[in-house]
Amino acid sequence: MDVKKTDIKRFITSSDIVFVIPVYQRNYDWKKENCTQLYMDIKTLIGMDKTHFIGTVCYKMDGRYQSVIIDGQQRITSVMLLLKALYDVSDDERLKDKIKNQFLTNPYADGDLKLKLKPIKKDEEVFKKVMNASDAVDEDYFTKEELNSNIYRNYKYFYELITSDIRSGINGQDIEDAVERLEVVEICLTEENPQVIFESLNSTGLGLTNTDLLRNYLLMSMDYKDQEYLYQNYWMQIENLLDSENMELFMVHYLIMKRKSNDISENGKSAKITARNLYYAFKKQFPQIGKGNAKEEVEECFKDMYRYARFYKHFIYDDSINVRNLQPVDKKLYELFFLLAEKNAAILVMYLFDKFDRELIDQDTFIKTIDICISFSFRSKVCNRGGFSPQFAALSVQKLDPQPIDDKFLSRFWSAMTSGRGRYAFPTNSEFKIALVNGNTYQSLRSAGSKYLLYSIEKNMPHSKELPEYKNGTVEHVMPQTLSDSWKKYIAKHGGIEKYEKYTHSLGNLTLTNYNSSLSNKEFDIKKEEYKQSNYAFTKELADVSEWTSEVIVSRGERMADIATQIWIIDEDYDQNPGTEIGVVYDLNADFAAFFGTKPAVVSILGEEHSVTNWSDIVSLVADKFYMLAPDTFRGLINCNDFPGKKKVIDLDDSNMPAAHKIDDNLYISTKYDVVNMLNIVKTIVCYFDKHDDTDFINDVWFTLRKK
Repeated sequence: MDVKKTDIKRFITSSDIVFVIPVYQRNYDWKKENCTQLYMDIKTLIGMDKTHFIGTVCYKMDGRYQSVIIDGQQRITSVMLLLKALYDVSDDERLKDKIKNQFLTNPYADGDLKLKLKPIKKDEEVFKKVMNASDAVDEDYFTKEELNSNIYRNYKYFYELITSDIRSGINGQDIEDAVERLEVVEICLTEENPQVIFESLNSTGLGLTNTDLLRNYLLMSMDYKDQEYLYQNYWMQIENLLDSENMELFMVHYLIMKRKSNDISENGKSAKITARNLYYAFKKQFPQIGKGNAKEEVEECFKDMYRYARFYKHFIYDDSINVRNLQPVDKKLYELFFLLAEKNAAILVMYLFDKFDRELIDQDTFIKTIDICISFSFRSKVCNRGGFSPQFAALSVQKLDPQPIDDKFLSRFWSAMTSGRGRYAFPTNSEFKIALVNGNTYQSLRSAGSKYLLYSIEKNMPHSKELPEYKNGTVEHVMPQTLSDSWKKYIAKHGGIEKYEKYTHSLGNLTLTNYNSSLSNKEFDIKKEEYKQSNYAFTKELADVSEWTSEVIVSRGERMADIATQIWIIDEDYDQNPGTEIGVVYDLNADFAAFFGTKPAVVSILGEEHSVTNWSDIVSLVADKFYMLAPDTFRGLINCNDFPGKKKVIDLDDSNMPAAHKIDDNLYISTKYDVVNMLNIVKTIVCYFDKHDDTDFINDVWFTLRKK
């Protein structure tokens, strides 16, 4: 490594050198405020005998004439644009010649060596046009997209600043002289690993996204020619498939799917793979990348990512999609990923898509597995369960992966999907129906989810082919959310306000219309005339209802719930609560008051099950397990004020504890409380870890009750 301090002129004007921005770098993205700061720094040098340091530039030579920029592209590009703006504003031919032939071009070179700077592909064309135009401020010379690029915007901004200053009396030569007195630390790499140097220079975080870092990690160790090849043939293809806004989530889901787990050890602590630690987790999963490996080995990694990106493309939809034109598989994926917005299901569905793509399962089986995913997702939403967490999806892959793909695959898939406990248990028909009939469906599912529910039910009614388009339907409360005086009188006559509050958002009180705003809170008899014209079966039936009572609402909800259980199915072999032989499974989101007078039978902590006889056993076990997991984090609970009654539950001695469990030398936890307080102590410990270490352990503790 060769390190030295130099001014920007000496750095840029090296004979015949072209500064290449490698493909793994992000776009040029300096904003107006960055350009303003650079220009103000330059102006402060005018008339002063001093220099100004603008940062580090790190590069590695690639052959005799190419200098590959590892860090510093934003500053170099901005200085080039400023100098081109000065060139275009100035009428000093001597100054113009100096800028062009020393800073902007290699005067005796041709082709790619002519311009001093070669940006990444997305910026290269507009940069060339700015540099080669005799009057680059002429907007007719550029496309609309080019005019909106940061390259052009910043060039024009510098042009306007310089024009204003020269008109006010500042000399263009003085501006150029000030630019020459900008200083950089020049780092030329020889044998060093560029990735390691890059990470060190960017350790404080300079606005790089996780996908920027991953792209750098994958490409930086390659020769420039190989970087170009891999970028063009894989990375750019993935970006084109998914769009940049979906890249990060794809990488998170891809990594969890490959690992079959979202757990990771980060700095000696348990954590979950998220966007925050994606770069760290990716390096840990693929440590061989980024170490100067052969192009073939890195290319295999790219091939695999590109393959799964092709699957992931089928999970991305927006409002503009014409559902009728979709293939059968894509119609199901549209339902799961767009209508239900079940993003984390991608972890499991990528695994399934792989089997379908390899023809290990046929289309019919693939569609059935997606139907099961849809059923699990929607039932979980209705019953306020956990649904597709990254952990659940990863564990499902883990359960399926080692098993053979044969005629029993669908049965194994059902087994995997119904193996969850607590919040991740697959809701039974009984639980699903009770939640639909008695729950606040509209509040749980909101407008979009309620519309999906009602429209799906309507599709299963006779004459469903006459249904209006999905996008035109709106959810109507038959008994309105806001009561008019006439509705208040009506409700008082038919059961009272307490029933209004109970049933307003229930399934039986919801229906689909195409004219919600016109109905508003009109009286029921007036609404019925509108309902009579509806193409929705359950809506049209309302015209024949004489009075809108709580009994009618419940009865209608039960009919609709019966249809719902046939749409969002559960195999009859799995239609039961897991663990019913020793009692229902509960988690830390349960109503703890319901456990007075009960005894626990089994507790599961972080995937390990233990037989217990008393609630204090659970407190002791949880304390031991979490202390072993991260002692320093656990000791932070000594001063925690979130325990019931803000009491000192964990302390260095047990002298003030009526009953205590010893966790370690000089560390104790009090265990003499009623069941509610003991379970709240357990929940406080788990939530403290989740908040402190960004984990998701709240879903990793569940228990069953002992039969009386």
